[in-house]
Amino acid sequence: MTVFSRNMEKKIIDRMERCYSVSCGFIDKQKCILTASEAINGRFSYYPMNDLNDRHDIWDDVGGTMSIIQVPGQDGMFYVGTRFYPGFNAQEAGVTCVYKEGQEWKRHKVVSLPYLHRFDLFQTEDKTVFIGCTLCTSKSEREDWSDPGKIYTGFLCDDPTEPFRTEIIKEGLLKNHGYWRGFYQGKEAGYIACDDGIYVFLPEDRSLTKLLDGNISEMAVYDLDKDGYDEIVTIEPFHGNQLKIYKLIDGTYTCIYQFPHEIEFAHALWAGCFNGKNTIILGTRKLDKKLFLIVYENDEFKIEVLDRDNGSANVCVTEYDGKQYIISANNAIGEIAIYYSI
Repeated sequence: MTVFSRNMEKKIIDRMERCYSVSCGFIDKQKCILTASEAINGRFSYYPMNDLNDRHDIWDDVGGTMSIIQVPGQDGMFYVGTRFYPGFNAQEAGVTCVYKEGQEWKRHKVVSLPYLHRFDLFQTEDKTVFIGCTLCTSKSEREDWSDPGKIYTGFLCDDPTEPFRTEIIKEGLLKNHGYWRGFYQGKEAGYIACDDGIYVFLPEDRSLTKLLDGNISEMAVYDLDKDGYDEIVTIEPFHGNQLKIYKLIDGTYTCIYQFPHEIEFAHALWAGCFNGKNTIILGTRKLDKKLFLIVYENDEFKIEVLDRDNGSANVCVTEYDGKQYIISANNAIGEIAIYYSI
């Protein structure tokens, strides 16, 4: 394996059982890291980036959190996925609105959607649009995939703490697992991945367009080679053992790269510009449980093992005070870690 030095340092900011979700947002006008557990009665906490030792707990009695999304334009208000527990135990899953009122955190459940795995919020001219993706619709046991997932959408109420209605815009999506927020044809968009391929959702008209066939578990979308067209990076199949990159060639997405090393239970995925280089971050939850950086430069992909034996479930990248940070929910060992250049 090609390993190249990037002078990276790791800092463990917390220990959290079955940590799963990582995000960033603003609370009291301070940029914060937000993390949450998938465990039953798991914790949801935040850490101001000006003092990562200053942990604040929002709850420690719900758990099952797959997604944390800040309500557009609302400091200290978040929509948080809840009750999607390990083993696909998610009959009671949904979205809870949590918000800070004075020094207290309050919460209200706004959507009940069994098996809700990923969701997002988009601000249009006059409405806040919700998109939610369910892994399946029902289960009799863990490996029962007979009732596929759906895509739901709706509009938040004028008061985001109030429950709102959703409608189904797509059914029959087997293992409806992956989600990426990005741009499509110059507009904000949500990408959805499942065993039927990849769809893109445009919030302005709540339309869906299919982009790619295949059994896709996760995807990230970014213009890696800077030719003006986004590549699609995928993990395949569900919780799979392959990373592929697709390029739009003559109107069709064509695979141009496959990760050359053995991996298992690939799960965390991100693509973008990190430290001035076009980069893919890949985290795996079995085998050596490695966290990889894959950098595109000089017309080739260079691979570095950033960490191992950590089993990252999800990563995000953020910037603070002129420096970029990778935040990783290292699920296998119960740690929240950040990685940065020294």
